[in-house]
Amino acid sequence: MLQRTLPAGFIAPCLPTKTDKLYSRPGNDLTHRFPLIVETLARLRSRSCIIDGEAVACDDNGVASFNLIRYRRHDDSTFLYAFDLIELNGDDLRRAA
Repeated sequence: MLQRTLPAGFIAPCLPTKTDKLYSRPGNDLTHRFPLIVETLARLRSRSCIIDGEAVACDDNGVASFNLIRYRRHDDSTFLYAFDLIELNGDDLRRAA
């Protein structure tokens, strides 16, 4: 059985580690596909952060479509739904109430 090698800097879900890239759950680097999300996150006033979220593309009626997100690249109609702030400025927030 082949062992999958994850990319350098990959952050496993719920195991925060600092990185400057955007990864999918299985470890795919999506930085190049969603530059608007990456640029927006880079403007945050923090040294570091890990945000659990979902890249979303909407259809013409404004309804989120997971099928559309597969084919989106370099456009401004894809955005990030942020669910949780996991780490901020080196502080692990997973256990914060």
